[in-house]
Amino acid sequence: MTQPILKLQDGLLSATIWKNQRENGSHRYSVTLTRSFKQGDDWRESNSFSRMEALRISRLAGFAYDEILLMVESDRRNASDPKGGAS
Repeated sequence: MTQPILKLQDGLLSATIWKNQRENGSHRYSVTLTRSFKQGDDWRESNSFSRMEALRISRLAGFAYDEILLMVESDRRNASDPKGGAS
């Protein structure tokens, strides 16, 4: 089962990063952008954003992109290290 590996937040907006393993053993990263809101007593999520939220969610997407670049680089280093990255 795929689990989120990092959640970046700006108030009720979030960018959740997921790591999925491919059949060949490599990894693929993806991002889910959401806005939380309360409906009655229940919390829900939407992927629709207001004009005022558009810039904030785009900044979260940019931060998620930067984090994924670091993760991909770490994966590459660990794959090329015969000891699995341990020092």
